[in-house]
Amino acid sequence: MIVYTLCSTKGGVGKTTLAANMGGLLADLGLRVLMIDADIQPSLSKYYETKSKAPVGIYDVVTRGSVTENAISTTVIDNLDLIYSDATPETNNGEANLQNWLASKFDSFLRIRMALKSPVVTENYDVVIIDTQGAQGPLQDAAILAADQLIAPIPPSIIDAREFYTSTINLLNRFDTDITRCGPLKAVLYRMDRTKNAKVIAGEIRKDLRAFLPVQQRKSWLIKRRRRSESLPSARN
Repeated sequence: MIVYTLCSTKGGVGKTTLAANMGGLLADLGLRVLMIDADIQPSLSKYYETKSKAPVGIYDVVTRGSVTENAISTTVIDNLDLIYSDATPETNNGEANLQNWLASKFDSFLRIRMALKSPVVTENYDVVIIDTQGAQGPLQDAAILAADQLIAPIPPSIIDAREFYTSTINLLNRFDTDITRCGPLKAVLYRMDRTKNAKVIAGEIRKDLRAFLPVQQRKSWLIKRRRRSESLPSARN
C-alpha cells in the first residue's frame, strides 16, 4: 500500500481536483483506492456521488487514532472509497475543535499515519490519497507525515511559484529532523495552458527546482501535467 498526500500552503492551486482525478484514474486501472478528505472545506467529499455514506468521517479517525468500517463511505465508482470531512465549521466537530484537540496531543503528528495501519485499510486498499487544506495546522501536519509520497501542484504563475518556494518548502523542512521526516516530494506543473507566458514561467520553475531541491536533499521530480495526457507515479505494494 502506498499513501499520497496532496499538500500546499496556498488554497486554490488544484489539490482537490488532482486528488480526485488520481483517485478515479487509479480505481479505473483496477487498484483499490481510499481517498481521505482532511480539508475543512470538504470539496473532495462532494466530488464523487456516494453510494453508501458512513456514519462518521475524518474527525472520528483522528480522535480515535484508527480507521473502522464505520468511517468508510463507498462511491458510485468501483474500487473508490472515501473518508469524508466532518471537521467543518458548520458541524459540531468543527475545525477549531479538531485543530485544538490535535494541538493538545503529544502524538498529533502521527495520528493519521498510525490510523492508516488499521487492518481495515491495509487489507483492503492498494492506494490512499489524502487531500489537505491550504492553511498550516496540526491536521495538515498529520496528513503530511502520513505520506509515503508528497505531491504539490504548482500552477504556472509567479505568485503560485513563489508561494511554493517560500512557504510549502519551508513547511516540509520543519519535518526533516532526527525524530520526524516527511516523504519525497513531487512537484506537479498543473493547469498548463498554451500561452507564451505560462511556458516561460514553467521553464523557470523547472530550472529553479532542479537547482534548489537537491540542496534540500530530497528526492524530487517534476511532472508536467498536460491537457490531454498526464503522467502519474505508479502505485506499488
